[in-house]
Amino acid sequence: TWAVLLNDMLLFTQRNAIDTRLKLVCNAILLNDIVDFRSSDERQDALIFLSNKPNIPYKIRYPSKCLQYAWQTIL
Repeated sequence: TWAVLLNDMLLFTQRNAIDTRLKLVCNAILLNDIVDFRSSDERQDALIFLSNKPNIPYKIRYPSKCLQYAWQTIL
């Protein structure tokens, strides 16, 4: 279920929280590595902070509200 949710979302990374240059992430993200999660209902996106890169969050763009609610419930 976790893998399906991650693969069904457009997952991007950015150098820092205010950087607008995004690129696709190809590597899997383990749930154990996630140390923080911040979401924005207005933009339908979220930032995921990992233990090995706490200053370089991954940004998720949700393709649908359903996946957004599912992901927020999981975390």
